[in-house]
Amino acid sequence: MNLILSLSLSLSVLSASSNMHSGTLLNYDSNNGIEFLQKQDEKYEQLKKRDYATLSEAEKLYFKNALINLLKNDVAYQEYLKLRNENSAQYLSRKKTSRETLGRPPKEREAQIEYYRKKGLLDPVAFVDNTKKATILFFSVFGKHPELRKLGPKDRLEVLSHFN
Repeated sequence: MNLILSLSLSLSVLSASSNMHSGTLLNYDSNNGIEFLQKQDEKYEQLKKRDYATLSEAEKLYFKNALINLLKNDVAYQEYLKLRNENSAQYLSRKKTSRETLGRPPKEREAQIEYYRKKGLLDPVAFVDNTKKATILFFSVFGKHPELRKLGPKDRLEVLSHFN
């Protein structure tokens, strides 16, 4: 009897996961299954339409958690994080020299490469290329999830840095 019950439960979990789309939150209630997921989607869609400042603290927390779950499954955001972490590691492991320059890097690619070479980076070409790719990915994520713009700076930082 327990074997049949566990098989039917695992089949219902599989069917629920196969019916989920990228915007569905990954919460699962074994009693209600798909209906629960659809209610979660509806609640998130309703919160997206409202002004973030008017939400209660519980609704803000729910909204932020829903965004975290969406970003967790977003391939572009994961690639952005990977590039950002590679660049951070490369920048922090640079050879510090007395020739370090102050100020912002120039806009031209070749001048940027020379700027970061003077900063002591081992591979300034990859650093500049990864920075450009990461910037493009970051703005594509904001394009896919415009609700990120609703968050204040503190909340946005909390959501975006959740994966560090």
